Amino acid sequence: MKLPVKLVFFVSFAAGMGASEFAQAADPEQVWQLLDLRECRACDLSSANLRGKFLKKAYIRASDLSWANLSHAYMPRAILVEATLQGASLVKANLQWADLRGADLSEANLMGVDLRNAYLSNVNFSGADLTDAKLGGAVLEGATFCNTVMPGGSMANQNCSELPIPNVTLDRPLLAGSH
Repeated sequence: MKLPVKLVFFVSFAAGMGASEFAQAADPEQVWQLLDLRECRACDLSSANLRGKFLKKAYIRASDLSWANLSHAYMPRAILVEATLQGASLVKANLQWADLRGADLSEANLMGVDLRNAYLSNVNFSGADLTDAKLGGAVLEGATFCNTVMPGGSMANQNCSELPIPNVTLDRPLLAGSH
């Protein structure tokens, strides 16, 4: 039986990458698109295994990379504006000069990440671990550091009051005597 060339190429490409890149991502075609073209706008890349991948100048604007593994990824000058990277692992990733304005990096593991000269305005770092991260020259205007482990190991709580407050319904008054 002779297989079509496209199918043979896809199977050999997937085998070379490891099936986990496809099996864990919410949309395998979008993982393929990112790796092939280094472009994927508003993609679902949640839980994708992109460990050690070459993504220099990748355009991943407004994409969902929550819980993705980007450890040791090479991503200088990548565009991740308004991307969701909640809980993602970016251990020792290279994001020099990357644009992450408005991104959500809450609960992310950023140990040893290189964010030198990156654009990090209005980024949410709540609960993130920035131990040994390189932030020299980074633009951090409006960034939120709430329960965040900073590069030197200290805890930061900056701009915590600006986080959205969840919609909570109280079944009784907060203060005694109030009605």
